[in-house]
Amino acid sequence: MNEIIEACIKLEEKYKDVPFDKALPHLQKGWWEIAEKHGTTGDQVLKQYLDWRSQQEKK
Repeated sequence: MNEIIEACIKLEEKYKDVPFDKALPHLQKGWWEIAEKHGTTGDQVLKQYLDWRSQQEKK
């Protein structure tokens, strides 16, 4: 598991009890903050995280 995935897991945990429509703006901001730290974009962070989660569900 890499740093981006670990950061996304922490971000998801932070908002797990918040309704999705309320959490989404915060999640988007968080994904972009993670991206800036790693020299990529927020959409790439989300894609990488969702791909990782998909692989975890298949196990």
